[in-house]
Amino acid sequence: MIVKELISELRKIPQHFDVGVAAHDNLEEECAGWVNFIFEFKKEDFDIKDVEDKRMFKDMPDGCVILRC
Repeated sequence: MIVKELISELRKIPQHFDVGVAAHDNLEEECAGWVNFIFEFKKEDFDIKDVEDKRMFKDMPDGCVILRC
């Protein structure tokens, strides 16, 4: 999903609702946490030399939005 698609879906939902996230092992109605911060990640801005296991960046997109709980 890209940001544009997310915004389109969010416009259909009452604007006063809280935003939660669920992991793969949560039930459909179960929330793992409440979003309290949105982070714009750009791979080019990240100093990869500080990461011990660089394989995590192999399949990561060049940029993404990370919802933090």
